[in-house]
Amino acid sequence: MSATLPLQSDAGVPGKGRLAALVSRPLFWGAVVLIGLAIPVLNQVLRSPPAPLPVLGTLPDFRLVDQQGQPFGGAELKGYVWVAGFIFTRCPTICPAITARMAKIQHRARGIEQGFRLVSFSVAPGYDTPERLTDFARRYKASPRMWKFLTGSIDSMKSTVEDGLKIAMGKPEGENDFASLFHGTHFVLVDRDLRIRGYYDSTAPDTEDRLLRLQAEFENFRKRALRERQEAAQYGSQNLFKDLVSVVDNLERAIAHARESGGGDLASFLQGVELVQRELLSIFEKNHVTEIEALGKPFDPSLHEAMAQVESGAVPPNTVIDVLQKGFQLRDRLVRPSRVIVAKAAEGSGRSGGGDSAG
Repeated sequence: MSATLPLQSDAGVPGKGRLAALVSRPLFWGAVVLIGLAIPVLNQVLRSPPAPLPVLGTLPDFRLVDQQGQPFGGAELKGYVWVAGFIFTRCPTICPAITARMAKIQHRARGIEQGFRLVSFSVAPGYDTPERLTDFARRYKASPRMWKFLTGSIDSMKSTVEDGLKIAMGKPEGENDFASLFHGTHFVLVDRDLRIRGYYDSTAPDTEDRLLRLQAEFENFRKRALRERQEAAQYGSQNLFKDLVSVVDNLERAIAHARESGGGDLASFLQGVELVQRELLSIFEKNHVTEIEALGKPFDPSLHEAMAQVESGAVPPNTVIDVLQKGFQLRDRLVRPSRVIVAKAAEGSGRSGGGDSAG
């Protein structure tokens, strides 16, 4: 007769009972789900932003002709992130592969078309007329709005490709000089200010992903900069007004005190107003607003506004002898000129002032 072994319960094992009780609680699983959701968010927040792309050069303005026979160049590309490739329509080897890769980029970039362009430069512009480029573009379903194929004179093309984009290019002697038709096979990434930001192997498997990701980063940066400019325009005076709030508070206290005293405590009221004045001038100084020195200075039409001229023998002519309204500058920019009274020579004195005349 065989003996039956008793089943062991987890309750007798230290810690297992507490674990089972914990796992059975809905709150435990809610915490697990929250942690699972939080991990990718924290990863995005804590991850260091990618290093900015270096500026490898700036493309000078250029004028070529597109596949529709229209002038096209740097002015039309300003404000877009764009990728440049280099081909010629009779190329039997690498050019079809480069153009097919560009077509894939075009297809994947449909959602960002508004800020993105593709440009294929013909390195055989003598043969590749706009009509031939149009036929070539149709083979790859190129959008005329998003993807331009450019031709032009051989000298203009070499200047743009070699001197501007820093891509090697041959100079064929005639239409059938295939031996001289060599060119670089890298894509060039150019930003909205015609600055070269990178060169990418057109045959590398990750090139499309890299270019589209970088374009998205440029677009995010553009939107962020635009948002910051808009916020600066809307809320740029926020800190100034925060400082002015305390001035309003002190002014209200002075007025309230004068009312409570029935206007009898004039000395305290004046003291309160002087405190407000000092606080205002302190805020001006903090924000780089300074009073224009005028009294006793030679009249300066760029800083002073003459309200009258008065004969005076005590000071040289064109000297400011009274300030009717103070003027102020924000750093080196005039906010308001000082309104002043200026001295002039007494009749028959024979004196004349130097500098600009207030009259």
